[in-house]
Amino acid sequence: MKQRLFIEAEWSIYAVRAKNIIESLECELNNSVPIYSSNLEGKDNFVGNWLQSKDNKSIFPNVICGAGSIVWLINGRIVDFTLNTEKLGKQTLARKMGEFIKKMT
Repeated sequence: MKQRLFIEAEWSIYAVRAKNIIESLECELNNSVPIYSSNLEGKDNFVGNWLQSKDNKSIFPNVICGAGSIVWLINGRIVDFTLNTEKLGKQTLARKMGEFIKKMT
């Protein structure tokens, strides 16, 4: 099962912009891979703990910096990590999403 986890940070302009890019692409691409959101804090702290236990890509502590990160997962395993979605850019993210969808099919 393929999934993506967007790391939200309402206090971060980078994360807010990244979320807008992701939502725009989701509409344009009619994407079939679910994307979930978590801020890894407060009630979502369990998600952060789970990610740390699965961290084979050295995403911590960077994933919690508010850069608008995406964690790419297949069968509960981290297979890729995008630190700053906005910096990556919409076209590159669209290409990466397409490649991710083709993996494990």
